[in-house]
Amino acid sequence: MIIHSPWFSLEPYPQITLTQILESSAGRFQDKPAFIAAEGPEYTFGHIWEACRRLGRYLQDNGLQKGDRVAILSANAPEYFVAFYGTLFAGGVVTTLSPLYKEREILHQMEDCEASAIFAMRPLLPLVESLREHLPTLRHIHAIEDVWELAKESPPEPHPVEIDPRTDLAALPYSSGTTGLPKGVMLSHYNLTSNVRQLLATGLTDSYSVLLDFLPFFHIYGMTVLMACGFAIGATQVVMSRFDPALCLELIQRHRITNLFVAPPALLAMANFPDIDRYDRSSLQFVLSGAAPLPPEVAQQGGRALQCTVLQAYGMTETSPRHQRQPPPPHQRRHRRPAYPRHDREGRLSRRRPRAGARRDR
Repeated sequence: MIIHSPWFSLEPYPQITLTQILESSAGRFQDKPAFIAAEGPEYTFGHIWEACRRLGRYLQDNGLQKGDRVAILSANAPEYFVAFYGTLFAGGVVTTLSPLYKEREILHQMEDCEASAIFAMRPLLPLVESLREHLPTLRHIHAIEDVWELAKESPPEPHPVEIDPRTDLAALPYSSGTTGLPKGVMLSHYNLTSNVRQLLATGLTDSYSVLLDFLPFFHIYGMTVLMACGFAIGATQVVMSRFDPALCLELIQRHRITNLFVAPPALLAMANFPDIDRYDRSSLQFVLSGAAPLPPEVAQQGGRALQCTVLQAYGMTETSPRHQRQPPPPHQRRHRRPAYPRHDREGRLSRRRPRAGARRDR
């Protein structure tokens, strides 16, 4: 059965680049904090956007051509955003890797996408250097912590690059799929800008929102739902390098977090956290879970512990990512509500056939 989106159509979708859909926020919220490191400094929209543009010029001046692949091997940090969008300003394509990858996994992705440059966390630079002889296309290795200095050295404007949003890629994240090694998912600027518009049209996040970013930016969930949508709408993002339930609850209290995007294991960890009432969670407006199925009992337990509505969404790397989401219940928490396709999308609902020999009396 085909299920159509119940939301109004957003068509026609403007054919613009990912940097263009974020640019207005950089000017409108110039002096507002865009990213706050969990245990470090904060960066305003204006400052971080200028660094992106300057880094794009640095990459161009060092030989990056349109369509070249630039890898990012890092945990979450404000510098991640600069490396990502600096690459886009230069006309490059970003491919993201988990900082937990081993040599074989890094080598496979870097070889497969023919990356010409990489931004890596400083502790991972020796690992990348050890693979360099096997990567003939890799010309530049940068510590991601150095993006501020690299940007400062460069002119303020990147050279113009002619981008066709429908056909030119912006990101090349890798997804394991169901068989074999991870494969690159080719996401154009149009794929990503359309999904950003669909996500923001729900009204869940606005410029008054404060997000807590522990979902990894190398994953499509963190890349689009947090990093891109948060900046595009003018929300402040508090960035964690990894999930830690105690630090997460402390940051919710300290920064008055409003929107919490999670995966089910993180929600369960917070729901089971001892003495959770020591932390003020009253600022939370909702929790949205994705990346894996959310059991109803975990949603109920999480909603009670965090004192807010818990929603569930579904998406894939191939859909940039969000495809379906539960609408927020008006006055009560219900965790078995259907998830509807987003604006201008449709889905197919099919009944799973029982396996041979499976019991039918449930």
